[in-house]
Amino acid sequence: MQKQFYLTILLCTYNRAKLLKPLLENLIKQVNKVEKQNNSNIEILLIDNNSSDETKEITLNFQKNCNFLRYDFESRQGLAKARNKGIEISKGEIIIFIDDDIVLDENWLAEIITSINKYPYKAFGGKVIPLWEKEKPSYINLHGPFSLSQKIFPSHDNGEKEICYPISKEETNPIGANMWIYKELFIKFGGFREDLGRVGYGGIPCEDTEFCSRLLKNKEPIFYYPKAIVYHPVSSYRMSIEFIKSWHYRNGISTVRKGGRGFIIFDFIRFVLRLFIYIPFFIFFYFIGLLTFNKTVKLWSEFKLIRVLGQLREFLRIWLKIPLKDPTF
Repeated sequence: MQKQFYLTILLCTYNRAKLLKPLLENLIKQVNKVEKQNNSNIEILLIDNNSSDETKEITLNFQKNCNFLRYDFESRQGLAKARNKGIEISKGEIIIFIDDDIVLDENWLAEIITSINKYPYKAFGGKVIPLWEKEKPSYINLHGPFSLSQKIFPSHDNGEKEICYPISKEETNPIGANMWIYKELFIKFGGFREDLGRVGYGGIPCEDTEFCSRLLKNKEPIFYYPKAIVYHPVSSYRMSIEFIKSWHYRNGISTVRKGGRGFIIFDFIRFVLRLFIYIPFFIFFYFIGLLTFNKTVKLWSEFKLIRVLGQLREFLRIWLKIPLKDPTF
């Protein structure tokens, strides 16, 4: 027997008007299709995060022929802020999170509904497959030794097995480009931390990771459901060494800022380990890669070293009580 529920597809966007039209067309098409087949009510809630392009005009034009599309504006810059606004005003008991630049698989929404009917869990993550703008460089290695995190690009492809997180040491949670969570969990555990998350084209990543870690720490299971698929474009810039270095530095800041340790001595131990063990370790592998002309090893160690520097920077900022330069950085 199918459950009856109300879904909110929450789409937060910032200056992506050119990509918005095909995404909204696909969303509306899928909603119309599944509403005929299921006992469910669905709304698409678009939160305009202070865009200066034609985002509002495009959305309002779609609204003329779509009574389940809602538009709202969040002037405070930041993805976490926009998502929290969406959670607050959403009508759905289940909130589906997506990015504003994705491409939906044709059965994406139907599979999400299947997962809700099939499993008793209250938090889910789907598969995110990267769409590389050009041939992937050799230094982007997502599997095996000297691999990079899937989250950088982003990608979230952990095979076809339906399983609870954590899937591996690296893949501990879904990502915000494709996850669906019961609203009651946000009421119970709070929203996304607003000192994390993308702000405009910058910011500190992993507000989704931090929220999911709160769920797992409170014994709230999260389920990986790979049949609900979205495709995420990966631009040439996002594949560049410059971007990957920047991501690692900001991710290092994020891992420390997320905190969760009650005693300062533990953070001091983490600081010392990174200063006297991790840094020499990654410098060693940097020179191994340099001397053996292995670009993959050389860059992997450089990326990891930059991540450690971001961690050290954030430890010092917290201890010295230096205020954030902007809402996140």
